[in-house]
Amino acid sequence: MRVEKTIGDVVSLARRKFIPKAGVPFNYIEIGGLTSEGEAYSESLDGADAPSRAQWIVHPQDVITSTVRPIRRLSALIEPSKAGYVCSSGFAVLRPTNIEPEVLLTYLRLPIICELLDLHTTASMYPAISEERL
Repeated sequence: MRVEKTIGDVVSLARRKFIPKAGVPFNYIEIGGLTSEGEAYSESLDGADAPSRAQWIVHPQDVITSTVRPIRRLSALIEPSKAGYVCSSGFAVLRPTNIEPEVLLTYLRLPIICELLDLHTTASMYPAISEERL
């Protein structure tokens, strides 16, 4: 018997809203901070300097994936050392529920999956896929 599942069957969308505070530093992961190997790098910023896209708090075992230009294959697994970091609203923060995070990361980085996601983007200057379509 063949069992078919969607991403929505094995993950939940994490919506942990970040509220910046002046004088309180935080580590920010932006889309440019992801490598093609699936690693996430951050920069330390003061809350007063938080960009408007600094939206989501990430936890270990979350998988972040860029909703902007998904063809670029920019996804990363959040490591324990990055607990509480903040990422851009250009990411969907996925919390694996019925799948290992490493399997989800590998899946999201498959060229064929990225090509399929890219087919569902909207806009031409800043093509992005909605979280619902993801």
